Amino acid sequence: MCAGSTLSVWQAEAVRHLLAVPGIELALLIEDAGVVGEAPASTVAKIRRQEWRKILFLGAARTFMRPSCNAPVDMSATYVGVPAVRCAVRKQGKWSQYFQPDDIATIRGYNLDFVLRFAYNIIRGEILQVPRYGVWSFHHDDEEYYRGAPPCFWEIYHRDPVTGALLQRLTDRLDGGVVLRKGFFRTLDHSYSANVNHVYLRSAHWPALVARDIQHGLATYAEAAPSKSTAPIFYLPTNGQFVRFGLKVLGNKLRRVFDFAFRQDEWNVGVVETPIQRFLDPAFQPVVKLMPRPAEGTFMADTFGIERPDGSVELLVEDLDYRTNRGIIRVIPWDLAAARPTGPGRVVLDLPVHLSYPYLFEADGARWMVPEMAGARCCKLYREHPTTGTWDEIATLVTDEAVVDPTIFRHDGRWWLFYTTLDSGPDDTLFISYADELRGPWLPHARNPIRTDIRSARPAGTPFLGSDGALYRPAQDCSKTYGWRVQLNRLDALTPTEFSETPVRVVASPDGFYRDGFHTLAAAGPTLTVVDVKRRRFIPAALVARVRAVLRR
Repeated sequence: MCAGSTLSVWQAEAVRHLLAVPGIELALLIEDAGVVGEAPASTVAKIRRQEWRKILFLGAARTFMRPSCNAPVDMSATYVGVPAVRCAVRKQGKWSQYFQPDDIATIRGYNLDFVLRFAYNIIRGEILQVPRYGVWSFHHDDEEYYRGAPPCFWEIYHRDPVTGALLQRLTDRLDGGVVLRKGFFRTLDHSYSANVNHVYLRSAHWPALVARDIQHGLATYAEAAPSKSTAPIFYLPTNGQFVRFGLKVLGNKLRRVFDFAFRQDEWNVGVVETPIQRFLDPAFQPVVKLMPRPAEGTFMADTFGIERPDGSVELLVEDLDYRTNRGIIRVIPWDLAAARPTGPGRVVLDLPVHLSYPYLFEADGARWMVPEMAGARCCKLYREHPTTGTWDEIATLVTDEAVVDPTIFRHDGRWWLFYTTLDSGPDDTLFISYADELRGPWLPHARNPIRTDIRSARPAGTPFLGSDGALYRPAQDCSKTYGWRVQLNRLDALTPTEFSETPVRVVASPDGFYRDGFHTLAAAGPTLTVVDVKRRRFIPAALVARVRAVLRR
C-alpha cells in the first residue's frame, strides 16, 4: 500500500530487503486514492485542524526537524511491470477507513500472501482478511507504553532510555494487532531526527525476516493473540510541551559534549568468592575483591577465570591502553587467601587487531578460549597448551562477520554460539549459531537475527545452570549507557528453529566505587565468580583517542 511511485527512504529499505529474499516477488501496488467524496485538504486547513497551540512542533517538523529516513525515494524502476490498483476508501468515524467491495474483490484476485502498509490511515474491515497472512504495518514505539503521535518523540520527552518498535498484523482493534516482530533500541535523546532515523532504519528489515519465517514454516506467531495494550494515546505536543522538549534536548546535547570530553570509561576486574548461581537471588549482596587501580590511561575488563586443580586461580582479561586504543589478552595469577593478584601476569594473545572478551570454557579435557576480534571479521577458537600455558589457534568458527562477545556453551547435545556483530548493532541484535562438533561446521539459527533488544541481547559472560535445573544467560543491558548492568535471562527454548528466554533479574554494579557499569559475569569454577565494573572519570589519554577516532572518520 503506497501513495504512488514515491516511498520514504526507510520504506524503500524495507522493500529492498524483501526483494533480496529468494522466492519473494512484488505482486501488486495498492495506491491510495484518498477518501470517497473528500477533497484533499490544503496545508493551511491541516494546520487549523491541528490547532495553533501546536504550531511550534508543526513548524519544526516542516523545517529543521526532518529525519533523513523520511526523504523521498523514486521507486519507478522497482515498480516496472508491477500491476497497480487505485483504491479510494470509505471513511467511518474520525479516522477509520474501509475498502470498497469492488476493490476488495480485485485485490483478492491476486492471491497475495501479505500486504505491507505504507499508506492510508486506520484500516479496518474485510481487507484485513484478504491476504493469506494479513496486512502488516509498522508502529514505531512500544505499543505497551506509547500510542499515538509523533513516533519516537515522547520517549525523549519522558527520559525513557529505550525506544521500541514493532511490525504487526493489523486487526480491527486500534493498536491491537498481532505482533510479528518487536525490538527495543537505545533512545538517542540528543536529537529527535537521530532517534527516528535510528529506529526506523534499524527495523526496516523486519518484514523480510517474517516473510522468510513464513517460507520455512516458522511463522506460527502470525496467528497469536493480538496485543491488548491499554497504554495512553499521545498527541502532537503543545507549544509548551515542545519548548520543554527543546530544553531537554539542549541539556542532553550539552551533557553529551561534556561526557565526550571529561568522562571516559575506566574498568576494573575482581573476584566474588561465591558460586555464580547466587546472583539469581535478589537479596544477595556480593563482595567484590578488586584488582588494584589500573595504571593511568589503561583499564582491565571482560574477565574470565580458571581455577586450577591445586587451588590457584588465574584471570583472563582484556588489557587496554588508551594510547594505542587496542586491547590484548593477559592472564593474571590471583591469590585467593590474600584476595589480590600475585603479579602483573603475562600477555597470552596480542594481534594487530583489538582483542577483548576472552571467553573461557572447558571441554574434552582441555581449556578453550574464544576472544572477540571483530576487527578481523572472524571468530577463532584457541586451546591452552597443557604444559606451556600458551594458547594455540585451532579453528575459525565464523568468517566474514565482525563478531562481538562470542559466547559458547553446550546444551541438549549441541554446541551453541551466541554473539552480536558490529554490522547489525553490537549492543542490541543477537545472533545464534550451532554445531554438532566444537570445531564445526557452524550453522546459523533459522531465525537470525534472533532478537533486537538493547536491554538483553549482547552476551555478558558464562551461561550457567540454576538450582531449578534451568539454564541462565547473562546479557548486557546497554539501554542507559554501554555496559550499564547485567540482565539474567532464563532460557526457555533453544533448538535450530526455536528460541525464547525470559528476563528474571537485573544486576547493577556490585561495587560502590566502580558504580557506573557492570558488563561481565562469569563462573570461574564451582565456588568462584569473576566480574568487571567501571567508573567514569576524566582520562586524558582516552580523550586523545576519541578525538583521533573522530578525525579519522
